[in-house]
Amino acid sequence: MVIKIHLSPYKSFFSGIMDKVNDALVLITGYWVYLFTDFSLTLENKAIFGWFFNGIVGFMIVLNLCVMLTLGFQDLVKKVKRSLIIKHNKKIMALKASDADQ
Repeated sequence: MVIKIHLSPYKSFFSGIMDKVNDALVLITGYWVYLFTDFSLTLENKAIFGWFFNGIVGFMIVLNLCVMLTLGFQDLVKKVKRSLIIKHNKKIMALKASDADQ
């Protein structure tokens, strides 16, 4: 098994960390599937391995959903702030233009 960790050119440090976490979890779940073959000892072991497998996949899904919702909310806040600033600047420019006409 070869694991290569390198610096990736992402926009933020957090994106690079999330990429490495996702890669590690996919690698773990990829090798975990071998525990469900006929080489496993008993059916009870397969059931225990299955619950851990479901937990890892569930953790990965919840983690990615939290990241998506957080980044989406941050983008929404930025867009709302930008639109409020543009409205405010247009209002100021209109007042300056009306003062210049008088």
